[in-house]
Amino acid sequence: MNMMDIDEPAEIGYKWESSYAEGLNIREAFAEDEQGSVEQAIAKLVADAKKKRRETERPIKRRIGALRYLYLVIDNSVAMIDKSLEPDRLRCTIKVIKKFIHNYFRENPLSQLGIIAVKDKVSEIVTSLTASVKELEEGLDTLNVFECKGDFSLQNGVLRAYHNLQGLPMHAHREVLVFMAAMTTVDFSNIFTTMENFKRNQIIVHGIHLACELYVLRKFCAKTRGGHAVVLNDVHFEVVLSDFILPPKGHLFAKHANVETFYKMGFPKKQKVKDVLFCACHRDEFKDFKPSDTLYNMETLIKPFGFLCIQCKTRICSLPMDCPNCGLRLVSATQIAKAQMHIMPLPVYAEKQAEKNSKCFSCNVSFITDDKTYECKFCLEIFCDDCDAANHGSMICSGCIEHNTSTATTTTNGHQNGVSNGNNAR
Repeated sequence: MNMMDIDEPAEIGYKWESSYAEGLNIREAFAEDEQGSVEQAIAKLVADAKKKRRETERPIKRRIGALRYLYLVIDNSVAMIDKSLEPDRLRCTIKVIKKFIHNYFRENPLSQLGIIAVKDKVSEIVTSLTASVKELEEGLDTLNVFECKGDFSLQNGVLRAYHNLQGLPMHAHREVLVFMAAMTTVDFSNIFTTMENFKRNQIIVHGIHLACELYVLRKFCAKTRGGHAVVLNDVHFEVVLSDFILPPKGHLFAKHANVETFYKMGFPKKQKVKDVLFCACHRDEFKDFKPSDTLYNMETLIKPFGFLCIQCKTRICSLPMDCPNCGLRLVSATQIAKAQMHIMPLPVYAEKQAEKNSKCFSCNVSFITDDKTYECKFCLEIFCDDCDAANHGSMICSGCIEHNTSTATTTTNGHQNGVSNGNNAR
């Protein structure tokens, strides 16, 4: 019998390719139009992803995850010069991250964010953990496409974040989000050992790849219970990144007995600086000053306003922040109030068919019969798709405010999501 006569199954490519295509339903998602373009298909995919996220009910009274420490590890290798994303991968990434920063602090008012860049197999901290949007944007502006060079090292990037997250409190989410464009990673030792260290210390790693799915990055994310995605275009990039705005659903320490349930915090007042007093949060910047006969202008070095730690009287510039001296968590009352809103999120609206002569409560647009509308479960007002997205983005229902209707389960002190029932006055 000739072995060539045996029917062998046709090769269908690598296993990861077939599984990725099945999960994405790639034949339907990338259906070409009459001009052979897939832009409309991608736009539909992005719109469906936004709608699906909005229709997902957010858990109520989830206090674990209110504190987050997140490092963004950005690939700054030669792979970021590629123009598959407009105008190039690096500048597209910077633009998307700047929008992400604003949304991140809106949803996580008590959290902090840091930035790490990796180029030529070397990682460096661009911006340390901070809650200042201005400092983060200034750090991103220092990244230049003309300075992209060498290879990317995933291990060096995540280890830089690991050493800075290791000493932080374990009752908070400690996370690393990797933006990777290189097709390979050049590491100095076994990266699978690094994965075990991250898992053992309960540090979550997320990954976004700008070119294709890389096994080692996906494996790292799965090992630490993080998310992973591949970017299709700049619009899809924003949708994918928005998945990481909210904290992970389950805290890895939720079932451990040693997790703190009460956090000690201080509420310092903003004060005008009268005496020459350097802030502790920027003390490293003054190490570069060398002795000189010329006098420095102290007004340019010291900010006019600051905060004093209520425990050790150390001066800092912004909130929220852990006191560099005594470690006390310093926040403002406004940030605590914002965090309370996210504990009591706005419930998902019920989808229904539009009735005759009906209008959107917010924008007053008229509906055509059989149009899809969204009805609030409490005030029973109907909204269009855009107003539904706007209400859930702000977490306040405009109809409930108008009718003074509860949009969430009442808490023990009578406070509701954006609406007070009037019973909490004492």
